[in-house]
Amino acid sequence: KNLWHIDNAHRGGVSALQLSHNERFVITGGVEGEVRVWELRSRELVSHLKEHSGAVNSIALYKDDVHALSCGRDRSVLCWDLRSEKRVTSHVQRMGAINSVSLTKDETLVATVGQEKRLTLWDLRNHD
Repeated sequence: KNLWHIDNAHRGGVSALQLSHNERFVITGGVEGEVRVWELRSRELVSHLKEHSGAVNSIALYKDDVHALSCGRDRSVLCWDLRSEKRVTSHVQRMGAINSVSLTKDETLVATVGQEKRLTLWDLRNHD
C-alpha cells in the first residue's frame, strides 16, 4: 500500500533517488539537472542544488549522510556537502553521459558507467 507521496518533486520528472543511511531524508535528482533533499518526517524540501546542465542519472551517499555524489547527462560527477549546500568537487569526462555512480566500501574511490561504454574508476580526493 502507498503510505505517502510528494507531488511535483521535480518539474519534468524524478530521474534518481537515494535514501539516507539514517533514514531521515531522501535525495532526488531531476531531469532538469536539480538535486533536491527532502526530510522524510515532514516531507519538506530542505535543500535545492542546481549545477548539472542535464538530467541527473544517479546519486550515491557517503556513510556520513553529509556528502553525496551525483552524475548525469552533462558528463559530470559532482560531490556535494549537503550541510553547507555547496558543491565540493566537479569532475567531467570527455564524452558521453554518466549513467550511474557508486562508492567503494572505504569511500576513497568512485566508479562510474555511461555512454562511453566503459567503467571508470575515479579518485575524487585528487581534484587538481
